[in-house]
Amino acid sequence: MIHQTLTDPETAIRSALADGHCFQAHDLCVQALAEQPDNLHLRLLAALIALRAGDVSDAKAIVEPLALEFESTESRVLRLSTLLGIEALAASGAAQEVATLLSRLSMPALAVNAISLDLMSQICLEVWRRMRQPNDLKRATGLASRAFEMERTPQRAYAAAVLAQLSGQPEEATTFAAYAVGSESPDQAEDPFAHYSRMGVLALLQSDQDASIYAFSSAGKIGKNQFALRVALRRELTEMADSGLQIPAQALAALTPPVVVLFSGPGVDLVSSGIRCFPAEMEGLVAAKISEHLETLGAEISYSCADPGCNLMFIEAMLQRDAEVNIVLPCAVEDFIENRVRPSGSRWEKRFRSALKLAHSVTLTTTDPLLNDQTVLEHNSHIIDGTARLRARSLDCHPYLLAVWDFNLPPTPGSTTSFIDHWGDPSRLRMIDLDDCRNEAGITPFFTGLASAEVAISVGHQGHRTVCSMLFADVVGYSKLREVDLPAFWTYMTAVTERMQSLPTPLMVESWGDALYIVHKSSRDMARYATELSNAFAQLDSRSFGMPGVLKVRIGLHTGPIFFGTNPLTGRPTAYGGQVNRAARIEPIAKPGMIYASEQFVAALVSEESLYADEMGTGSAFLYEYLGTLELAKNYGQQAIYLLSAAPTSK
Repeated sequence: MIHQTLTDPETAIRSALADGHCFQAHDLCVQALAEQPDNLHLRLLAALIALRAGDVSDAKAIVEPLALEFESTESRVLRLSTLLGIEALAASGAAQEVATLLSRLSMPALAVNAISLDLMSQICLEVWRRMRQPNDLKRATGLASRAFEMERTPQRAYAAAVLAQLSGQPEEATTFAAYAVGSESPDQAEDPFAHYSRMGVLALLQSDQDASIYAFSSAGKIGKNQFALRVALRRELTEMADSGLQIPAQALAALTPPVVVLFSGPGVDLVSSGIRCFPAEMEGLVAAKISEHLETLGAEISYSCADPGCNLMFIEAMLQRDAEVNIVLPCAVEDFIENRVRPSGSRWEKRFRSALKLAHSVTLTTTDPLLNDQTVLEHNSHIIDGTARLRARSLDCHPYLLAVWDFNLPPTPGSTTSFIDHWGDPSRLRMIDLDDCRNEAGITPFFTGLASAEVAISVGHQGHRTVCSMLFADVVGYSKLREVDLPAFWTYMTAVTERMQSLPTPLMVESWGDALYIVHKSSRDMARYATELSNAFAQLDSRSFGMPGVLKVRIGLHTGPIFFGTNPLTGRPTAYGGQVNRAARIEPIAKPGMIYASEQFVAALVSEESLYADEMGTGSAFLYEYLGTLELAKNYGQQAIYLLSAAPTSK
């Protein structure tokens, strides 16, 4: 953490980054750099913003020209002496660098302070973690050491110690660690978790395993609900173990990943339905069984809907555990209350509103009307599934599904039976049999005038929306083409299209000018289409087709329930609805050459991919990196966005 009073533009940029508004930070940085083009902090913040947006190449393009400026005069002399020792400088390609270094020897190194050195070190470390190039780690280590020499604080000593260890310099790491330990005490630490974490790492660097176990145990207790910090510390320890540092098993045991639990279960009987499947007198028994399972699992994080009945009882049990509760609703809150909560009575509405107030997060899969549409409920179940798997993956753990199941209810869309069928991992499935609970309570179910298959359908009817994945793409550079270049552009697009022929055929393809709109039923097929399209633009040089510049494509992806049919005027397939509009607002914020996907798309993709994987976390053909909550185009609100790319293929 950098502690210094900053100018207003820097404060605003850092605040936007901290809130996850990457593009707002970018716009502020561009504006500030226009007024202060030589401001070193702003230039470094621009690189950090590029990294947060997933663009390592842009970050390196900013950092590389500054790298030589950040070197000390001594390091320049050493580099120059090395270059002068090379025979045939011209042939080696080092002549220009020698000339540059000679011109700089008479000049002082760039006037940098400890903050800029620290920021540059963080950038280089982050680039190393993504690219694993040794020079990036070496540069980060040197910058951290210089930052410490310039401003000797425990925090800078700690950063220098960790980087020295990662770089294979254990003696230097021990020296920095000794300074940090001797300069910090618990009452000086702003954050107790950060303090004990640092003390644990520093003790390891000084080969004091007992002290490290005590510190990490303290950090684990203090950071009980600080899941991301626990996992980040565990990952740092893993990196240091890879560098040769001995990590005691007790230290890692104190920082275990959290337990993530999904839930699905039936609602309570509606008074007007004539159904006696889950009557009110069974609530206490089922609630007790839910609590028992949560205790056995050690549940710390949950994802579920919030229908009256088992879902709300599960949420209340998690809240009693002081656990993190994440509620995922298929539509706007008041629409959900009107259609799914209020029919069960005022008691359940009160419990629902209380749960929403106490929940850690409430996410809307869509803001479109529910319209009594089971398709939307099924989509919501898949989003719960995928979102929980994503969160678990980010925390280095695997989720569990806890379900209250009734064999009388068939696997209609959105039902618990459908959720269980989709789950596919029996080792991480925990079930409470509602029929066993009825027997235990001495209750006989009955369905007056209804076949069992009709019970689940009676709460709604099969809607006429279809859950689809949508792609909007725009060719960057098209607007600069001249009239004479357009035939070459379409020849180029023909070559791009030929690269896509082996892929599954989309439901719909539309294009106008340089824009492209694709609809696929499968999120997995759409992800393949998007990555192949992006690769085609990256690998086919538009200049070789006779165009004056390089073309890039930016892509936005989203998944949601949409109306799908035939345009009566053209006879062609057409897709429309609120989710189409949301998909269209993602593409304009994507950086050229990149694929930005909504959280809903990635959750649907992860859920769908789980059907193809033998176990959680394996078999994915794609990588997704969370970029934050970004402002959509045309004031369409905020959206959690991921950077999507194809996973490297093993050779």
